Amino acid sequence: MKGLPLSILKLVNLQQLNLYGNEIDQIPGFLLQFKNLKHLDFGTNSLMSIPNWIGELKSLEYLDLSQNSFRYKDDVSLPVSMIKLTQLETLHLWKTGISVIPDWFSQLKKLKYLNLSNNIISEISSTFKDLDNLEELVLIDTRFKEFPQIIYDLKSLKKLSFTGSRYNQFKFPEKKNNSIRELILDNITSFSYDKGEGSALKNIENLKGVEILEIKSFGWGELTGGIGDLESLKKLIITGVSHDLNFPLSFGNLSNLEELIIGTGSNVKFPESFGKLEKIKKIDIVNLLLFYKEPNLIVEYLL
Repeated sequence: MKGLPLSILKLVNLQQLNLYGNEIDQIPGFLLQFKNLKHLDFGTNSLMSIPNWIGELKSLEYLDLSQNSFRYKDDVSLPVSMIKLTQLETLHLWKTGISVIPDWFSQLKKLKYLNLSNNIISEISSTFKDLDNLEELVLIDTRFKEFPQIIYDLKSLKKLSFTGSRYNQFKFPEKKNNSIRELILDNITSFSYDKGEGSALKNIENLKGVEILEIKSFGWGELTGGIGDLESLKKLIITGVSHDLNFPLSFGNLSNLEELIIGTGSNVKFPESFGKLEKIKKIDIVNLLLFYKEPNLIVEYLL
């Protein structure tokens, strides 16, 4: 579908409009007639721009503008009028081409979910910490060279997805964080062209509240011993490992670990302290090399 029929104006009680995956090239101005519109999804369309008036849809709680044609423009910016979306709780802006998170963004006080993935964002302003109700933040495939410390100041943040830089050793800030419960990391390495080899996930022991940790595309290097200090960890997933994976001695300190899932094409070595994980209920160790030979093969080990 490339456009909306004018007859839609008769639907005066419309609250949800989902137009994901069509070929619409502009958001029609007559949507302003729907004063009760709470859910608007224009994701994966052909939109050439974000209208300046979009902030007048003041009842919106959900907005998806992801993966539209305006992402190919040299300078994509968000309309200032969006500051009026005071009821907004969910905002999808992945693959929109934005490079800057404006300072006024912090005024979206009810925002709980924000996806800024696949953009050329490389920094976050200090006002970002004022998103007091933000519970989930997705920053996959961005331009950050290191982990932004300001994320630790998001006091309600429960789930974080973040991509590291393949050219920089991945490490967390030195300060503590107790709010994040689920952490998904992609493209993690311990190698730095400036400093050489080191331990991946340095300072992860400061994330005391993490219960679920997923590491995708774990590049070259060793796991830091600090992973054994994640006293709340219940589920650990490590996939995309292209080298031998050696767990540190401190691994046996994960007294609350219940699930361990590993996808690797090489060897996995556990320390003797592995036997101390008395609460563990499930272990999945999948040799990914087998899938190249037998794609339908599922390997699962349960204790």
